[in-house]
Amino acid sequence: MGWFEKGKATVDGADKKTLGEGVFRRCDDCGETSLESEVVATNEVCPLCGFHFKLRGERWVETILDEDSFMVLDEGLVSIDPLGFVDSKKYPDRVIASQKKTGLEDAILVGEGTLGGRPVQFGVFMFRFMGGSMGSVVGEKITRMAKAGAIDLAAADGVFLCGPGEMITDVSDALIKLGVAADAIHSERFTPDGEAPKVRSKAAREVAQNGVEVEVILDGTRKRFRVEDGDENIVAAAARQGLELPYSCKGGMCCTCRCRVVEGSGEMATNYSLEPWELEAGFTLACQTRPTSKKLVLDFDAA
Repeated sequence: MGWFEKGKATVDGADKKTLGEGVFRRCDDCGETSLESEVVATNEVCPLCGFHFKLRGERWVETILDEDSFMVLDEGLVSIDPLGFVDSKKYPDRVIASQKKTGLEDAILVGEGTLGGRPVQFGVFMFRFMGGSMGSVVGEKITRMAKAGAIDLAAADGVFLCGPGEMITDVSDALIKLGVAADAIHSERFTPDGEAPKVRSKAAREVAQNGVEVEVILDGTRKRFRVEDGDENIVAAAARQGLELPYSCKGGMCCTCRCRVVEGSGEMATNYSLEPWELEAGFTLACQTRPTSKKLVLDFDAA
């Protein structure tokens, strides 16, 4: 036996998650590895398959505001617990644990900077801090932005909210109490919630049994396919026949699949993104649309 003997490895190198950390990024969707610099250059999108990584709050600041213009405001504020809330852990203990884990003080980052040379105040929710939980500090920082004149809620032409459904509901209610008109509040939800998707109507079931001819106008060209009984919606039916239509969330939230009904009719299983005026103008979400007529023509190029 030799003086030196190579022992069997006890850890698989592939399991070392820190290997190449900060240099390479493995895609959660396609599983391929790209250079970290390439992912950053494409704003956290996989250069190989187009998968969108989660974008941290700090990256939103870097992406939207002018370079090196952002200055953090209202540091040192800490949430209080007036309700004495306890579930599996006391709320103050949960806050402290999240502060240690994330290095953040709370769930919102607020500051001032410039956008195209114009001074702005900017706030972004930090989801990694307790899932973007809205403690008392969040409300206080937003209130301070308003008092500083950055937000004139009553005079706003529109208020745009983006986040989890419960947050959007709570903030919308608060805005209405502050004098913002309900039709001036617009939102995009991260996750579907609220009412359950509507059950397929009798008309939709009947036409699907015989097959529906669908024609779409996309990038100036017309393409045709059929919706059959087993197809959940327009996007699914098109994909089954090799035609890729615009979509993203497939949950009725992002409006990527927005199109106008030119001929025929359809129903949506759910809708979280189209405004009342869009519905009146004949727009629909292809990822949620089920035909209710024998023929359906959809225009994806409609403004």
